[in-house]
Amino acid sequence: MKTHLLIILLILISFPLCAQETDFRVPDSLIILLEENPDPDQKRAEALITILQYLSIERHYFESRPYVEELAVLADELKDPYIKAASDLSTGCLIIETGNDIKQAFKSINNAFIITSQLPKNEKSLSLMVKIYNSMGVCHSLLGMEADAYECYIKGIEINDKHLEVIIRQMLCKV
Repeated sequence: MKTHLLIILLILISFPLCAQETDFRVPDSLIILLEENPDPDQKRAEALITILQYLSIERHYFESRPYVEELAVLADELKDPYIKAASDLSTGCLIIETGNDIKQAFKSINNAFIITSQLPKNEKSLSLMVKIYNSMGVCHSLLGMEADAYECYIKGIEINDKHLEVIIRQMLCKV
């Protein structure tokens, strides 16, 4: 009897936790960022990239679709290689996380890699390259290519470490 009562009590206590609202909203600050940049230009693209980074961190992949699609259109219009690479990476990540064709995701991410490899080495491009290597690692892993996945992760870590070292040196020089 006590066991049944305890089970019923646990179910009643945990029910509100399971019934939490699952509706997700992009934070107001990010919505305002988009509203402040309504024109299809570089600033709008940067705002979309910021939103996509947030959605990725928060693991709201399905909610990222309209932003990924808008960024893809803008990337084609703007002809900016950084925006195009970020768009291709976002597209590839969306394909990975929504369980679609991993080979197509890899193709998109590899295109981002090719473009980013040709960009000047700066904070933005290095940060993007780390994300690309991590995403390529995920693709390789999902395709059962663990050694290649490991290699991608290591390359991403190495870039991140070098990038961090440069940032620290820059900060120390300012002091």
